[in-house]
Amino acid sequence: MRLRRGLSLVLLCLVGFLSGCAPFVDQDQISRGATEGFLLVPGDQIGQTFVAHHGGLSGIEFLITPQPGTQGVLRLELSTGPGAEPVITTASIDLSAGSSAAFHRLAFEPLRDSHGSYYYASLTFEGSGGVFFSQAGGDAYLHGALYRNDAPEDAQAAFRLAYDPLWMALEVGGAFVDIVGALGIALLLYVLPGWALLAWLWPASSLSWVERLALSVGVSLALYPLLLLWTDAAGLHLGPLYAWLPVLLGGALLAWRYRRWRPRCGRDRLLRWWSSSARWPDIVMVLALLLVFGVRLVVVRTLEASIWDDAYQHTLITQLLVNNGGLFESWEPYAPYSTLTVHVGFH
Repeated sequence: MRLRRGLSLVLLCLVGFLSGCAPFVDQDQISRGATEGFLLVPGDQIGQTFVAHHGGLSGIEFLITPQPGTQGVLRLELSTGPGAEPVITTASIDLSAGSSAAFHRLAFEPLRDSHGSYYYASLTFEGSGGVFFSQAGGDAYLHGALYRNDAPEDAQAAFRLAYDPLWMALEVGGAFVDIVGALGIALLLYVLPGWALLAWLWPASSLSWVERLALSVGVSLALYPLLLLWTDAAGLHLGPLYAWLPVLLGGALLAWRYRRWRPRCGRDRLLRWWSSSARWPDIVMVLALLLVFGVRLVVVRTLEASIWDDAYQHTLITQLLVNNGGLFESWEPYAPYSTLTVHVGFH
């Protein structure tokens, strides 16, 4: 009960702290290198497409300079694309000639589910004078483009995105929940089959659990291409069973191998481990593994496709394995090839 109350208090303090924080400004957007620009005057319209990389999008900052004698309001309409309806949200700021050249924020209510969403920011100026917008080349930002009167240009407005820290933290927390699920599936696929084989073939070894874990991963990974090759040689295409069979057989082997196991055995072993010198090294190992996998999976959650040079053909091979329920020779209908010689079975 005390532990539950303590955790609740910590969570409430964290939520209160985040709700009072200033918005997080993502530095992934253009913040420097903007050497040119254009003048926005009443009657014209500019826009910028972009992708939000976090939840809780709450504002857009543009690098602007009001011109001498300028008086008016800069208005923002946010939608899903040029000319798209309805408008998601609006924002505005008052500008005058005394405003300095800086990133000016157009703030709006946080968009809770903005992570990975495509947006179009449309800007107009109402008043007298004009507003100078800094810009950079078209390759300065990879997820959008600058628009002038609804026509795309090979350029990017100098802008940054601001996020509400509370909704951003909640979105990242939700991503960690997904990561736990992905790691659980990975343990079933790439640890359990190898662990079962080692439990039967190397039962009396003096391996630590970390060493056994590493060997289990290697053995499990070696099973899948062999299974694909052997079944293909026999004319069998098992489809989803390529994933299910090693897991189910491994689980059955472990259940039979440890059929005499009792909770007391596990408790005694846990107590011996807790009082041994391996306790802290093992704890550090687990934390390091969780941190490595967690950080990497959180980072790549924003990707729509793999980013490596040969990602396209590997994705295509994977899709063909799914289409054919196993190994294949013909790459139709995607490519006029009739062979498979690259990393056979590892996809």
